[in-house]
Amino acid sequence: MSRKKEKVKIEFTIVFQQLRELPKYTLGANLYIECKRGKKPKSLKTSKTFTTRDPTANLNGERLTWEVSMFQNPKTKAWEPKKKIVFTLKEQHPGLKNGEKKGSELFAATLQLTEYASPGLIKTEIVKFGTPKDKIKANLVIKIEAKFLKVGDQQLVKAGSDVVASASNPVIQQGSDMYELKPANDVTESNLSMSDDESADRASGFPEDDEDSEEEPPPKPRPSASAPLNNNKTRSVTMHSPPEDNSAEIAALQQEVEDLRRDKDRAQKKADKLQSELADAREQIEELSEELETLQSSNGNNSKISKSTTLQGSPDDSSELKDLRQDKSRLEKKLEKIQAELNETKAQNQQLLQTLKEGQEGRKSSEDTPKRPLLRPFSIAGNLRTPSNANDKNASGGSTPSSFSEPAPMSNGSEKSERTEEIFETILKAINNNTISNTEAEADELVQWLAFTINLFKVLRHGTLNIAVDKKLLKKTLKSKDLSQLDTLNRFLHNLKSLCFEVYCALLHSIYKHLETSLYNNLESLSRSKDVFELPPILVTTIKSLNGTGMSSYVTEAVISQIFEYIDSQLFNTLLKKTNMYKCGFGFKLKMMISKLEAASNKCIKQHLDINFQCSDHLYFIKEAANLLVMDKTIMSDSDVRNQMFSHLNINQIAYFLKYFEPDEVAPDAIPNSVKKAVNDDAKRQGGTMQMDHLHIEQINLVANLL
Repeated sequence: MSRKKEKVKIEFTIVFQQLRELPKYTLGANLYIECKRGKKPKSLKTSKTFTTRDPTANLNGERLTWEVSMFQNPKTKAWEPKKKIVFTLKEQHPGLKNGEKKGSELFAATLQLTEYASPGLIKTEIVKFGTPKDKIKANLVIKIEAKFLKVGDQQLVKAGSDVVASASNPVIQQGSDMYELKPANDVTESNLSMSDDESADRASGFPEDDEDSEEEPPPKPRPSASAPLNNNKTRSVTMHSPPEDNSAEIAALQQEVEDLRRDKDRAQKKADKLQSELADAREQIEELSEELETLQSSNGNNSKISKSTTLQGSPDDSSELKDLRQDKSRLEKKLEKIQAELNETKAQNQQLLQTLKEGQEGRKSSEDTPKRPLLRPFSIAGNLRTPSNANDKNASGGSTPSSFSEPAPMSNGSEKSERTEEIFETILKAINNNTISNTEAEADELVQWLAFTINLFKVLRHGTLNIAVDKKLLKKTLKSKDLSQLDTLNRFLHNLKSLCFEVYCALLHSIYKHLETSLYNNLESLSRSKDVFELPPILVTTIKSLNGTGMSSYVTEAVISQIFEYIDSQLFNTLLKKTNMYKCGFGFKLKMMISKLEAASNKCIKQHLDINFQCSDHLYFIKEAANLLVMDKTIMSDSDVRNQMFSHLNINQIAYFLKYFEPDEVAPDAIPNSVKKAVNDDAKRQGGTMQMDHLHIEQINLVANLL
């Protein structure tokens, strides 16, 4: 007897990360990526327009989402029908209105979505563009996320920590979250954590798919408890419920509401203060203008009086004439002072308007010519000066005029070259002494020095000061003997490039030093109390200090990403040492702490930084460890299910957690010996490292127009 197919609704998200190996003729052009899922208009989506000057382009994690319906063959387990996305790289036509997309096709490539139909899948792929004729290729790096929304007439409802899975309500995992399969009639507004529009849409059945009608398979079958997706491997994934004491969650929510109220009050007070200051400034300008007009009028009258008195020449009027002349002189001086104040006020207003305009336009992309100061002067810089404007050809370093504006290399024997060499050495030494060699430097100071160093390198590299820079040579890594053969300027740039990354590492290690104690205390206290989480102060300080530095979003995201990868690895390594915590109840507390960390961090980042960043994308290991503690361990003997649910933990780490896991009041059953034996046998064959390298730092690319 044949089994009927069941319709599955899947949400696919494509996250654009990078374009690599772009051919030379595309550099400098305005490009965008067109994505087509079907023939209907709503299935066509496009990325933002971007411009590249190097073969590698950072796409800043832009996300596009489609909802797709598929069927799974009960025999072959294959997904039907074939669903694909066609990616087309296009060059934007010039002269179009803002937001209008129309361009010429450069390359195209196809991605089969049926190959990624797996619950909670997150996978990085490289889509290869190319034309068979000329074999020109480019690579698109994307991240694919798959989330199951509905299976037959059963909806996937996110399961909270108080949900106990039963045979009638199977539970499956998507990413780090657990979802129950419930009949649509049982799903109510109270147990769906979604918007009203989304809830109504899904409760009524499948939304209209973006596919063409001719691709739709046979009619939807009746609901069946034996859907191919819910095979025994997946249905047996269950969670134990924690104790029913929700006081900690309620207190946390109340505190969050109170914090939001205080933030709102502070914002309103600040707005009122700014409004009052604006009104006062306008009133002062009006008063100055009126006084200026009065003085100008008085000045004219005094001139007439002085002239009349001189013609009459009366001796009795000599004293009055003297007084009038003194008044005239005083009024003229006051007139000059007021005029100067007016000019200064106008200049300040103009500067405020320019700052506002820059804020609205956002941080400038890497290919734009810098048009603002490298960095505001700050006390730790000592006597080292920065140019008041990146276009200033007479920028000074220290008290000696710099020769950055020289268009050609200078001879090593000249006096000017020696002076330039000395200036460059002074700059490098000042940066080094205040960052790498200064063990007392705090993170906010190091952020300012990093911004200064990178912005200085950026200005010089892009040739803003009309200097001769060998940009091809700058992309290479040179040894000391090769550096000695370079002219003064290019040797300085190579040394500055190396120093940029060293300052970047010094900043991260300074943050790591503060985070280590904070993370350890949070995890240690978690075993004794429920509501112990506090966002590490160093994290808040760093996020705030990154705002307004002038660094590009690429560098800012690199710093934040490294911090959360350190948090992930440090929490995981600490947990490996705390084997007494390997209990189901502690696993739920750990999941709650991670959830609070993500929510508080994302809120702080969104408030202070203009970047597209999600903390959950960098906390894989500790989240999978928490899931392992709360899940039904009997499924772990199946390698296929294990690999699907734990894509980051290796078998050696899983075996270690199972070895020291202890039953508690939440999950009183011990792990069967057969499960432990199966996992240990796989661990002996496959192996794998236990701890994570929490000090690993990815190199930032300073020569790929990402600054």
